Amino acid sequence: MSFIAKHSKEYATIEEYNLRKSNYMFIDTEIIRINQSQDTHVAGHNYLSDYSREEYKKLLGVKEMPKPER
Repeated sequence: MSFIAKHSKEYATIEEYNLRKSNYMFIDTEIIRINQSQDTHVAGHNYLSDYSREEYKKLLGVKEMPKPER
C-alpha cells in the first residue's frame, strides 16, 4: 500500500489491482535476489514496479524483430 500511496497509483478494478500487485511482487522478488548477490549495485523499486514486462518493453520502444528466413 505504501507503493500505491507514494506513487499516487489508482486502479480501476479489483482485477487490475490484483494484476498490478502480482507484477509488483515479481519485481520485489527479483530486487531481493539482486541485492543478495555480491554485485556492486543495489536495486530498488520505482514508479514502474507494477508494470508488466510487456508494458515496460512498450514504454522503452522495444520492437520484436522478425526472424530472418534461411
